Amino acid sequence: GAGAAGVVAVALQWHGSVACALQPPAAAPTRSQWPARVACIGDSHTRGVLGAPWLPALQQRLRIPCDNHGQDGETAGAIARRARELAPAEYAVVLAGTNDALLELASRAGNAAMVNFYSKQSGLPEGYRPSAEAFGAAFRSLLEAVPSRVVAAA
Repeated sequence: GAGAAGVVAVALQWHGSVACALQPPAAAPTRSQWPARVACIGDSHTRGVLGAPWLPALQQRLRIPCDNHGQDGETAGAIARRARELAPAEYAVVLAGTNDALLELASRAGNAAMVNFYSKQSGLPEGYRPSAEAFGAAFRSLLEAVPSRVVAAA
C-alpha cells in the first residue's frame, strides 16, 4: 500500500448518517473526478452490525463502490494485520479504536471475561496490557497498512 502518506484521515461526528458530511458532484462522476472504489476498513461499526449500516448510504451519496472490510470485535492491531492483505483502493475510510477502549475499560474493571474475549478476537499476545501508547502504536501501524493509492489530498 501507499502507507500513511496515502491515507486521508477525516473525523466525522455521528448524527445518524455519515453521508450528510459528504458532497458528491452534481452530475454522475467520471473516472477522472472520483476513484473507482473506497475500501472501508474497521470493526463492527464498519461492518454495520451495531449502529446504523452507513456504508450503503456512503456508496449512494458518492455514487462509487464502497467495499466493506469490517470485522466484529477487532482492535486496531488486528485490523492493521488484516488491512495488509487487502487489495489497494483509491481511497480508504478507517474506523478503529472502540474495541481498544472497551478492552482497556474491561481491564481496569477487572472484567476477565471481556478481556479474554477481546484478546482472543484480536489475537493479542499473552500478557498484553491495553494503554493509550499501545493503541497509538497499533493505530499508526493500521494507517501504514491501509492499501490506498491516494497520494495527496487538499
